[in-house]
Amino acid sequence: MKCCRGREKCNEATEDNIESENELLYSVNETPPWHLCMLLSLQQYLMTISGVIMLPLLVMNVICFDDSPAANLARTKVLGTVLVVCGISTLLQTTLGLRLPTFQGITIAYFIPTVIIMETDKWKCPAPIDFNSSSLPANLSVSTVDTNLSSSQHLTDHSSNITLEIETNYYHYYIDNDGEFVDSNELWAKRIREIQGAIIISSFIQIFIGFSGFIGFVMQYIGPLTITPILVLVTISLKEITAAEARTQWGIALLFVAIFILCNLILKKITIPFPLMDPHKKTLTTMKIPIFEMFPILIAVVTTWFLCYIITVAGGFPDDPTVPAYQARTDTKPGVVSNSPWFRLPYPFQWGTPTFSVIAVFGMFSAVFPGIFESLGIYMTCGEMCRLPPPPKHAINRAVLMEGFGMLFAGLFGNGNSTTSFMDSAIAVGISRVASRRVLQGTGCILIFTGLFTKFCSLFVSLPSPVIGGVLLSVLGMIASVSIAMLRTVDLRSIRNLFVLGFSIFFGLVVSVYAADGINDIDVGVPEINNVIVIFLQIPMFIGGAVALALDNLLPGSRESRGLFHDQISSETKGMEAYDPPCCVGVKGLGWLPLCPDYIASTVEENGLEEEAQNFVTPT
Repeated sequence: MKCCRGREKCNEATEDNIESENELLYSVNETPPWHLCMLLSLQQYLMTISGVIMLPLLVMNVICFDDSPAANLARTKVLGTVLVVCGISTLLQTTLGLRLPTFQGITIAYFIPTVIIMETDKWKCPAPIDFNSSSLPANLSVSTVDTNLSSSQHLTDHSSNITLEIETNYYHYYIDNDGEFVDSNELWAKRIREIQGAIIISSFIQIFIGFSGFIGFVMQYIGPLTITPILVLVTISLKEITAAEARTQWGIALLFVAIFILCNLILKKITIPFPLMDPHKKTLTTMKIPIFEMFPILIAVVTTWFLCYIITVAGGFPDDPTVPAYQARTDTKPGVVSNSPWFRLPYPFQWGTPTFSVIAVFGMFSAVFPGIFESLGIYMTCGEMCRLPPPPKHAINRAVLMEGFGMLFAGLFGNGNSTTSFMDSAIAVGISRVASRRVLQGTGCILIFTGLFTKFCSLFVSLPSPVIGGVLLSVLGMIASVSIAMLRTVDLRSIRNLFVLGFSIFFGLVVSVYAADGINDIDVGVPEINNVIVIFLQIPMFIGGAVALALDNLLPGSRESRGLFHDQISSETKGMEAYDPPCCVGVKGLGWLPLCPDYIASTVEENGLEEEAQNFVTPT
């Protein structure tokens, strides 16, 4: 009997220890002390900064940023804009949107349509003009004009009798695909304005989806069998870009992956003591932080970047720009830090007036629903990490609405891409056990400040290509695995579910390859519509997601085996106040808004009355 009692006490003690380990130090509605809140905000910033910076650098390469001093200085301005927009979007989401600690960063979902749009004949990057007289077009000539103080070069177009002063040491010059003579800055600015216009129109669509409550209604038809193919196809679609960055120096790229594995998997249990104020006992304690597990990408970036610097100084990388390994050097963009201003304030339409075209708008629209579906999975995961019930419909509607406003800011300011929720914030909550939304609001403020600090942004412009390739190899693989992990609620023993999953992924890949080769069979009589159809067919995540959504809802199968998100939203009310907006709760006359908790309450009440009436008239 004593042994039994001892075992019972041991089991109870073990359960208490597990509960204490899983207990949050600060819940969503609690606020840590200001000094601790600043440190936790900085921690979240360091965890996400590498992911926020990498994708804009890829976007710049796609929209024809060259290696001229003028374009390199412009890169720092675009990076600063990206950080400011991400900070504004994070503040909107944590204050008025989902109100969980969800970070808003640059999304891959909108990067793929950008690549497809820039591969069209109108927007392909032209080759720079070689100003050697023997290779110039017949209608162009270069002359040198000497003055008392200096000399300058002038380009003359004899067909239009126009003479322009050129600065070959600062700009590169091009004959664009439409025949216009442009310099380095105008080349990329024309393309970013095209993307701006498409993102602005797409943002209005997402704002309408969130405000109308449409996504809350559609959730009953969306599950992991729809979202997983979308995320898998997003990662597969970037294989060419990843290979192009990594092939410049495979040794550095694979070393990055090795350091990432070492930190994230092998050294993850190594912790460092960190001072912490216990909110309950009001005493100073220590918390052991798994530094390697929290910052694997940051550690890998700094290590491989420093190694590239040492090899560059030692002369280990070639000096010839035509050799791929030249891109592994850290001095390929000289003067970018010294020439950058200390501070710069981004503003709307800073690159000029956005342009609007049917192809770009429809191409960007194809990413709206895949981006929303991706965010739905992150909302569920973040709610689980915060020890809260799954988000109710009114919170999801507001979250989608605030992401729409984040898209609108991205389009107005012109950062070349859109914003969406990041999984990193949910992972940080699980590691630190701090779910306070104040921490993410502090992170948003840090993002805005560092975005204004242009010297800081210029440091990332010199990031070597193989380091970016290593980041893509590591991060895209994690995104694919996270999407596969969403299938844990799906019955994978069902042939029906396996067919929906496998066929939608493979069909999306096949159709995109077919469309990329050029389709001559599609002709509806209007060339613009033909181009729009081809753009849609070239985006695998759109095709695969549409097929998965259709098959998952048309083929017979139980909702339980499909693992639908709508069925995960329980009737539990404990903790639901964390999702309430800071205003309009309990205000009369706002019950018709799908963004307010009263809307859901009234709907539930009506459904309960209808069910009670049916039970009353049904004979027993």
